[in-house]
Amino acid sequence: MPEYKDKVIKCTDCGEEFISTAGEQAFYAEKGFNNEPKRCKPCREKRKQEKKRISNYIEMKISFFRGIILSRIGVDSMKKKLYMLITILCMLLTLYPTSIFALAKKEVKLSKCVDGDTARFILNKEEIKARFLAIDTPESVHPTKGVEPYGKEASEYTCNALKNAKKITIEYDSGSDKTDKYKRHLVWVYVDDVLLQKTLIEKGYAKVTYLYGKYQYTDELKDVEEKAKASKKGIWSFDNTETETKKENTSKSKASKKSTKKNKNTNSIDKLLTDFCEILEKILDFFTDLANDMV
Repeated sequence: MPEYKDKVIKCTDCGEEFISTAGEQAFYAEKGFNNEPKRCKPCREKRKQEKKRISNYIEMKISFFRGIILSRIGVDSMKKKLYMLITILCMLLTLYPTSIFALAKKEVKLSKCVDGDTARFILNKEEIKARFLAIDTPESVHPTKGVEPYGKEASEYTCNALKNAKKITIEYDSGSDKTDKYKRHLVWVYVDDVLLQKTLIEKGYAKVTYLYGKYQYTDELKDVEEKAKASKKGIWSFDNTETETKKENTSKSKASKKSTKKNKNTNSIDKLLTDFCEILEKILDFFTDLANDMV
């Protein structure tokens, strides 16, 4: 029997180191799992919860269509099989939300570094402009604001990290729009599997802001920000309370306007879904008549 020892591993999701104990290695080896874990326990739990959320969403949609279908048919087993098949087809073709697909990380190539929180990437052979989600770094190339304190340092750090990265991946957030009004892609950015937003905040080069929804890593970033503030790192090394208060009020005002806009969009989506369900019911009526002719 092989001898197992505690091993220090770097989490591919959060970048933090964790210990894979000898006991855990032996346990998983007995179960036939010989590959070492890629994620720490908190990240594994977060991934598990996300899979559960997706599973619940799909089950809810299946139940919805099953209810519509079974209300239209009798006890004939052949009819039930036909309608169950229709349920699955409808689900596969129309019901997977964009947010589920958005959760997957996508590898990109750097095209151009713009500043501390913006870059251009090559995704699927096309160039996209990306705005790093949930953070803001001081300006370094703004046409009217000029160079703000620590703007140059933030820009240099981001550019060096992206240019020297062996792998860059981006991740869309299910709680955020995919793009902003400037058509910039709102993404989490990973440099060699480490979240760049988190690193920028740790060094005091960025702050957590522009939160227009419940984002995946917001709580974690806020904790890191509090530590940077306490240590007076980077942008927190000088007294900018008044400036931050003004910016925070501006951000809250924008968030309020965006929330109102989202409510309007939600109402539009609800109407669209209602119309879709009416169309779907007509389609189901057609298949009901078809099934009755077949049986």
